[in-house]
Amino acid sequence: MDMAWWIVFVIAIARGTGLITTDEITRPAREWFIGRLNQANTFQRWIAYIAECPWCASIWLSLFTVPVMYWHGTEWWVQVPALVLAASQFAGMTHNIGRG
Repeated sequence: MDMAWWIVFVIAIARGTGLITTDEITRPAREWFIGRLNQANTFQRWIAYIAECPWCASIWLSLFTVPVMYWHGTEWWVQVPALVLAASQFAGMTHNIGRG
């Protein structure tokens, strides 16, 4: 797999991290998930923290997605979602260019 795909995958991880931790569209699911966790349980409190921390979540998301990218990165079922996420990240980052 060439370097261009790795760049796409890294941008996709950035978008996925934002989607999980901070985006308004996923807020109801995130709040529901965190609300179901037992805050008295140290491990579950840690999971709740990760669900709202982009830096923390990005490490764990990368831990699970990079091996998939490494071994299956040339498969369409890996490339298509990665392209969608990367395109979304790029569009979000550039949407104000030239508008003012």
